[in-house]
Amino acid sequence: MFDNWEHQPQGFIARFRAECGKYIEDPWVTEFVQKLRNESHKFNKWWSMHNVGNKKENYKIFNHPIAGKLTFEHTSFFVSDNMNLKLFINAPAPDTDTDTEIKMRESIN
Repeated sequence: MFDNWEHQPQGFIARFRAECGKYIEDPWVTEFVQKLRNESHKFNKWWSMHNVGNKKENYKIFNHPIAGKLTFEHTSFFVSDNMNLKLFINAPAPDTDTDTEIKMRESIN
């Protein structure tokens, strides 16, 4: 459902690589990455590019099969008691129909 799908996974993998750097000594991380590389040709290709990203996306755009294009402001925060946890918030972006679509779909259900 992500808009511009071919671009999205490369950004995810670059941010994932940046996060993995914190746990480089953890054998589980190494095994997990190797499993992903073995099971996905595209993951292996993009992982091999060695892109590291920490750019935070401010907006997430989804193409929902029923509601259509939905745009959310995306924010994340570390949980202060446990820096291994993050809180993700996706709020309907202003000046879009996203909020109206969500409310309409909620009233139908």
